[in-house]
Amino acid sequence: KLEYVQGPWKNVYTKLKKGDIDLLVGIAYSEKRAKLFDFTTETLVNNWGIIYRQPDAQISSMFDLKGKRLALMKGAIHSKVLKRLLKQFNIEFILLEVDTFEDVLKAVDEGYADAGAINRLFSMLHAPNYNVVATTIVFNPVRIHYASSKSSQKSLVKVIDKHLAEQKKDSNSVYQRSVDRWLGSERREPIPLWFIWGAIIVLASMITVLVFNFLLRKEVRKRTTEFRKSERRLQAILDNSSAVIHMKDLEGNYILINRHCEMIFKTTNSEVAGKTDYDVFSKETADTFRGNDLKVLESKSSIEFEEEVYYDDNLHTYLTIKFPVNLPDGSIYGTCGISSEITERKTMEEILRKNEFNLARAQQIAHLGSWELNVVNQREVWSDETYRILGFNPNQFSPTHEQFLKSAHPDDRELIKQGLTEAIDNGKPLSMDYRIIQPDGTQRYVHLEGELLFDQDLKPSLIIGIIQDITQIKESEERLNHLAHHDPLTNLPNRLLFKDRLQQAISLGHRNKQLVALLFLDLDRFKIINDTLGHVVGDKLLQVVAKRLLKGLREVDSVARLGGDEFTVILSD
Repeated sequence: KLEYVQGPWKNVYTKLKKGDIDLLVGIAYSEKRAKLFDFTTETLVNNWGIIYRQPDAQISSMFDLKGKRLALMKGAIHSKVLKRLLKQFNIEFILLEVDTFEDVLKAVDEGYADAGAINRLFSMLHAPNYNVVATTIVFNPVRIHYASSKSSQKSLVKVIDKHLAEQKKDSNSVYQRSVDRWLGSERREPIPLWFIWGAIIVLASMITVLVFNFLLRKEVRKRTTEFRKSERRLQAILDNSSAVIHMKDLEGNYILINRHCEMIFKTTNSEVAGKTDYDVFSKETADTFRGNDLKVLESKSSIEFEEEVYYDDNLHTYLTIKFPVNLPDGSIYGTCGISSEITERKTMEEILRKNEFNLARAQQIAHLGSWELNVVNQREVWSDETYRILGFNPNQFSPTHEQFLKSAHPDDRELIKQGLTEAIDNGKPLSMDYRIIQPDGTQRYVHLEGELLFDQDLKPSLIIGIIQDITQIKESEERLNHLAHHDPLTNLPNRLLFKDRLQQAISLGHRNKQLVALLFLDLDRFKIINDTLGHVVGDKLLQVVAKRLLKGLREVDSVARLGGDEFTVILSD
């Protein structure tokens, strides 16, 4: 009678280690695990790791995983091998560890990860249920066995080996049908005793020699088979990679190129073998390639380069990782390069750079800066023009929300805080004019606008906005307002401002039950001065009169020029 124990891989693996279960079906063999468990000699099936990606993710080689979010199952042998491979190639990624292969597919499907690694068998049964796409990236071929705990009877795996071997021989066995379904005497006279012993001695000698030769040939065949398998796996990886891969010897002669390289440069591996870059490319390009190879050989380590090459009537840019290739004794016999085209990315970066420059220039001309406030962590991002408006150097200062508020005039800070609070709590657009104090003490006027953005959960996320230096506008407004209410010659209030102040004085007098006096003054014979001495002298005389009137009045009194040589004085008390 069998008792089946189900659960996540991590749980059943732990149970087998502790001896809580006797047998685990479908576990990849490794030398480390062989020290923990007893494995069957017979292989159940072969398996390997495979990378699945989001439908819109551009991932076709391991190097495309750089900077990507990668979902891996905890404790899985494929996860450990993949992490080791990526580390060897200096490919940094964002790790998302989950408990099961199903969680890996779910993370990719729901957008929490750009890609994920699962095994082939699991992908055949479950990947079609998710919105994921298989890549051409395969790795870590392994043999799947039965395994029992060390505490179980050793006869258990032997019995399984016996029956599994018999099942494999029978094409109609349950094993073969399951694989197809789920994956694709004469009587002799007595011989004298002396003859038997003689034959035994001769046969023993022959058998010893034959066994030695057999074992030697078996080991040679095994090593040869393993080498050919390894070679085929390497060739499969090279030919199915979207990267341009090449290998050269110490003198720069090509040893091999992969299929993608053949397609791009319209050549073959046999044609380019033994040639150098100078036989294939222009001298300028060949000098660059050879120089980079020599840097790698000198440093004895991998180096990343941006290399340009001209073909198909266009200049193409590649991101190339070059590293030395070593013999078993550690000596270097050549270099290997793995290149991914980044022409489109470089073009977009250049367009983005120009757009950023144009935007920064436009902001500088308009005295208009942009800013961003993260309402969760209070972090701020400023454009260069925002730094300039607030009086800071972008290269010597990191923006903070506290400094943003501190740059405002003390009397205006509460206004800003209130506006930000209303924007976050009520979604009200932010719009206000206020004063700032630059680090050197200069006071300026700015106009601030902002709008609240929400995250996918409809929670407040960011406030983005603009800040504009409106000091010149404010000063112009003040000058216009002054000119509208003052006489340009004497700088005294004009008729319009006089009427307003008179009305205020009368209202104040009624309220305080006080008298208000109004004096009208004009200059006698002023026309004679204009006619005889000229208007310039007349204007100076009016200015002198205005100053004397102001000097003889109290602060609460008001004097105005109505026009010509007419003046008025309001005495409030």
